[in-house]
Amino acid sequence: MCLPQHIQHVIVEMSATAGILVEQATLSEETPKFKLTNGYHPRSEAVTDAFIRDAIEKSTVNALRVALYQITKDVELETMKVSKIPVRGGAMEDFVLSAEDEDIVKAKGIDFLTKQENSGGPAPLPPPPSLEEATKLMRMFCGEDEQLSPAMLQLGYEELAFKDFPRAVEWTKKPAQDKISKHHVVIIGAGINGISTAISLQRLGIPYTLVDRQSDVGGTWLQNTYPEARVDTLGFAFQYKFEKGYKWEEMYPSADELRRYLAFVARKHDVVKNFKFDREVIAATWNEESSSWRLTLKLSNGSEEYMETNSIISASGLFATANLPNIAGIRDYKGHMFHTTEWDHGVQYKDKNVAVIGNGSSGAQLIPGLARDAKHLAVYMRTPQWIAPYDGYRSKVPSHMTWLLERMPNYQNWFGFSNFMRGMQLPPLQVEDPKWRAQGGLVNKRNDGMRKGLTEYIKSKVGSDSPLLPKLVPTTAPLVRRLVVDNGFYDALMQDNVELVTETIERVTASGIKTIDGREREFDLIVLGCGFKPTEYLYPVEYKGRNGVTLDKTWEKDGARSYLGLTIPGYPNLFTLYGPNHQPRGGPSLHSWSEIWGRYAVAAIVWMIENDAKSLAVKQSVYDEYNKDLDVAVNKLIWQAEGHGYFVNKHGRQAVNMPWTADQYHPRVIHPNIDDFEVRWSIVDARIFGTNQNRSHSMMV
Repeated sequence: MCLPQHIQHVIVEMSATAGILVEQATLSEETPKFKLTNGYHPRSEAVTDAFIRDAIEKSTVNALRVALYQITKDVELETMKVSKIPVRGGAMEDFVLSAEDEDIVKAKGIDFLTKQENSGGPAPLPPPPSLEEATKLMRMFCGEDEQLSPAMLQLGYEELAFKDFPRAVEWTKKPAQDKISKHHVVIIGAGINGISTAISLQRLGIPYTLVDRQSDVGGTWLQNTYPEARVDTLGFAFQYKFEKGYKWEEMYPSADELRRYLAFVARKHDVVKNFKFDREVIAATWNEESSSWRLTLKLSNGSEEYMETNSIISASGLFATANLPNIAGIRDYKGHMFHTTEWDHGVQYKDKNVAVIGNGSSGAQLIPGLARDAKHLAVYMRTPQWIAPYDGYRSKVPSHMTWLLERMPNYQNWFGFSNFMRGMQLPPLQVEDPKWRAQGGLVNKRNDGMRKGLTEYIKSKVGSDSPLLPKLVPTTAPLVRRLVVDNGFYDALMQDNVELVTETIERVTASGIKTIDGREREFDLIVLGCGFKPTEYLYPVEYKGRNGVTLDKTWEKDGARSYLGLTIPGYPNLFTLYGPNHQPRGGPSLHSWSEIWGRYAVAAIVWMIENDAKSLAVKQSVYDEYNKDLDVAVNKLIWQAEGHGYFVNKHGRQAVNMPWTADQYHPRVIHPNIDDFEVRWSIVDARIFGTNQNRSHSMMV
C-alpha cells in the first residue's frame, strides 16, 4: 500500500526486542496504525541440538566453511579441495567440497554454533575485511583451479557486502547545500532500479522526484499479478546489498512477496515522500539555454502536467511494454481476454474452458495453476522452450535457514557470494566453440551437455515414447532464448483436462480460436501470455535531445543503442538504467546491477555539481567505437542463431543482452570517465538557476 496522503510524518525505528520495523505515523483519527516488517516472522522454534544439526545439514557447506574460517582462523578449513558440479540442468555450476571435507565442516559448524548458543548469543562480528583480505577468502572459496581476475575480485568484494552500503556514492568535496539544491533529478520508474537510485540521491542530499505511471512501488512486479508469478532467482540473492537482512518466506519469492520487499525498502529509507504516482511521462525535451529537461506527464484522469529538471535517470526497465499478438480477429472475441500484465482478478476460471497463448516465462508459470482449476485448458504453443528444474522452486524458507543466516557470523555474506559465483558460470555456455563444432558438436561442450540433460529431463516428465515429446524438445540450443523455469509445466500437460495445441492459429473468432487445420475451439477465457517488447526502450516517452532530434531518429538504422547501457550522445544529463544491449550475462542479481548502474549515474551528477558543469553528454566518437566493439562481441555468441527470441529486434540485431561478462563490464561502470563526455560549463550560475530556481525544483509548472 502507498502511504496515505494524510500521513504527515513517518518515523521508522527498529524494535530491539522483536527485530521488526514499526512505522509510527501521525494519522488522522479515522486511519488505523499499521506495521511494516522486514519480511516473514514465523513462530519461534526452540534452538535445540537437533535444530542446530538440521540447520547445518541444510547449509551451503562451502560458504559455511569460509565463514567459520573468517572468525576462527582454523587452518584445517583453509586447505580443503574445491571442485565444481553442474546445477539447474547444467546452466550453472556450484563450488563444492568432497563429502569427507563437508562432514568435517559440518561438525565444526555444529560445535561453534552450539557453544555460541550456550554462551548466550552470536559471536561479535570481526571487522570488515579489506579487499586484500577478502581476496584470500574468495580464492579459498573457489579453490586453486579457478582463475579469479582482479576485476572479478573487485566485483566479488562488492557482492560480499561487508559494508552497509558497498556501492555508495560519496562527495569528494561536498558543496554547500544551497548549491546542491540547485540540481534537481527526476527518476522515472518505481521498480528495482528507481528505488535504489532514489536512496542513493537521498543519502547525498540531492533533490529528486520519482514519477511512476502505476499507483505504488514495484515496477514490473506491481504490473504482473497473474497467478503463480514468481522470480527465477533465490530471494537471498534477489535483494539489495544495502538491505540484505530481509526475512524471506519463499525460497524463490512470488511477485507478491517481492512487492512487499520493495515496499519495505522504500519506506524504511523514507524515499516514498518524493514519489509521485499515477503519472506517466510521455515526452521529455532538452532545453539547451537552461540546460534542463521539460517533461510532459499524463495523469490517470487524462490531464497533463509539466515538470522541469536538470537530469533524468530513466529506471523504466526492460519489461515495461506488453507484447500483444497480431492475430486476425482478435477484437472479434466476445468472451474474457487479457494479457498477463493486465490480469482481471474478477474473472473466474474455475470449471471454465480456458486458452493460454504463449509458453515463455509468464505462460509456463501460470499454466499449472490454471490447469488445476479449469474444466479444460488449451495451451497454444508456437515454439517449444528449454525448461529447467529448480530445486525448491515453490518451497518455503525453512526456519533453520533463516536462523543460520542470522546467527552464523558472515555466513550471509558467503551464502550471497556462492550465488554470485554460481551465476558467473553461465556465460561460457553462450559462446560458440569452433573447434568443438568442427568435431561435430553443436555449440560447445557444456552447452551440448546441457541440451542432453534437459532433453532427458523432458523425457522423465512426459515419457520417452510420448507423442508430446517431439513437440516439446526445442531444435535451438539452450540459451539462444531465455531459459524458462519449470513451475510444473510438464506435469500440467500430462493432466487429462489439458491439451497442447501446436497448430498455427489462423484467427480468433467470436467464441474461441481457429487453427489452420480448420478446427475451432470455444473458450470462456483467453489469456495472452506473450511476454513483453523489451527492444522498445524508453517507450512511450518521446525524448527530444539537442537540436530537437528524437530517439526514433537516433535509433532508426538498427534499433536502440547506448554507451555502457547508460548514456546516449545528443541527450545530455539523461541516464538509462538497464539500457539498450545491457541485460547482464549472469553474475550479480538485478538488484546489484541497479546499484551499479545507479552509482554511475549518480556519480556523474555529483561530478557536475562539484565542478559547476551544466551538462554531460557522451561523445559520439566514444559511443560509435563502443558499439563497434559490442557488435563484434555479440557475433561471437549464440543469441542471433536460428530460433532466436525477443533478444533480436526487428532489424535482425541482438539488442537486449550485453556481450560482456560481468567482470569485463563492471570496471567500466564503477565510476564515469569524464573524458568520455562532452562537458558544458555554467558561466553564470545565477542566469540558469536564479530566477528559475523555484520553477526547477517545484513539481509542476
